[in-house]
Amino acid sequence: MRGEDMTITKSTVNKNYQEILKQNPGAEFIKVDLHVHTPASGDAQAKNKYNFKFNIKDIPTSLESAKQMAEEIVDGVMQKGIRLIAVTDHNSPSNTHPEDLTNTRYQYHHCQKPVRKL
Repeated sequence: MRGEDMTITKSTVNKNYQEILKQNPGAEFIKVDLHVHTPASGDAQAKNKYNFKFNIKDIPTSLESAKQMAEEIVDGVMQKGIRLIAVTDHNSPSNTHPEDLTNTRYQYHHCQKPVRKL
């Protein structure tokens, strides 16, 4: 590069800087809640408020109740602008039925800013 004119003008620096500012920074910040309990969790604060009990002898009613509760949780999350949650129920993995959350996933995929699949 010897002998070449290495003069950099102020306008060139400004132009390059403006181009850099237009680029995607590679990160997107979203609201998340990584510690959500449902009433199925033994230590949920509102367990008695919702009176949620999974009755193995009455599965259709219990599943319908669980679906309604999941929809209420998702509606509340969406109203708060939260785009990602992690359900962290304790001592109750038997109440986790991903196939019963189809409507929940549908709602997320059709909100204004859909949640990215991980």
